[in-house]
Amino acid sequence: MILGFEIIGKITVVIIILLFLIIIFGVLLFIISYKTGKYPLPGIFSGLIDAFYSPIRFIVEKIGMNPDYFNSIVVDVKNSINMERFKKVPPEKRVILLPQCLRSVKCPGKLSPVNGIECIGCGLCYIKEFKEKTEKLGYRIFILPGGTFVKRLLKSIKPKAVLGIACFNDLFEGMRICEKAKIPVQGVSLKTTGCVETVVDWNEVWEKVLLGVDKNEVEGS
Repeated sequence: MILGFEIIGKITVVIIILLFLIIIFGVLLFIISYKTGKYPLPGIFSGLIDAFYSPIRFIVEKIGMNPDYFNSIVVDVKNSINMERFKKVPPEKRVILLPQCLRSVKCPGKLSPVNGIECIGCGLCYIKEFKEKTEKLGYRIFILPGGTFVKRLLKSIKPKAVLGIACFNDLFEGMRICEKAKIPVQGVSLKTTGCVETVVDWNEVWEKVLLGVDKNEVEGS
């Protein structure tokens, strides 16, 4: 019995050491990305972030690195490993998921349990113009009241590619959901936090929208 406990104890120690080394490897990949602006082993890095996000970020913060920059690298890495597959999907088979917090505080749009917030084109925010332009390219636009809508939409509309805009936490989770469903995804983080009239870099969003899109389609829209 004592021998059995000793074996279990040794195995546990080995597992803990292995996990620690894996986490340190993830931190090293981040530091390399931070120093060089390049993403070595992006697929492995993305998997490590998915599995060990909290401890890797904790160590990154403790060694004095900006956690917001860490989050931006996480999104960039996931974008990089999904980009080529995303570009191959025609716009009419893609969807764009917007957070409801990008709306005007006076937005008269109503919530649909199926499609999220339904834009009625009031013009109080940029979403009206963005929706019109992207729909001409073939995209479908959904304004989500919360992150829980992502799984529901993926099951109901079955897109072949997804472009998501959200705060980091919702974006990270949404991108993970898409990757598990083997759906190529691109993401853009909000520039401000909060639940009302947040801000995003629309130029960055448009760069993602136009990935793989024929220039003639853009000129004709």
